[in-house]
Amino acid sequence: APVRTGDVLVEVAPLEKLRLELNVPEADIAYVKPSQPTTAVLEGAPFDALHGDVELIRPASEVRNNQNVFVSEIQIDNQEKLLRPGMQGHAKIAAGSRSLGWVLFHRPAERVYSIFR
Repeated sequence: APVRTGDVLVEVAPLEKLRLELNVPEADIAYVKPSQPTTAVLEGAPFDALHGDVELIRPASEVRNNQNVFVSEIQIDNQEKLLRPGMQGHAKIAAGSRSLGWVLFHRPAERVYSIFR
């Protein structure tokens, strides 16, 4: 393809430390805080878990995959070069422990509370 002045041909970045972006649903953002431990598993490396802490939660929501999410950023030590730009996977943020009753009923209780508020 023809190249014009200012076009990006190649992006070069070190792979030793990468930033992982987690899409946190709007309904769960109240439970996510900076410095919470996070474990991520990538689709391309399902047997290797990556660990890090929440460093930043972007202040404005974004629409990704037709869902309103807040993007949390996690710095990952990638010395083994498992993580590559553009990879996808699943992650868990350790937001503390709760009772089984809270896990099962907090969403309906929050909805009822918001109706009568």
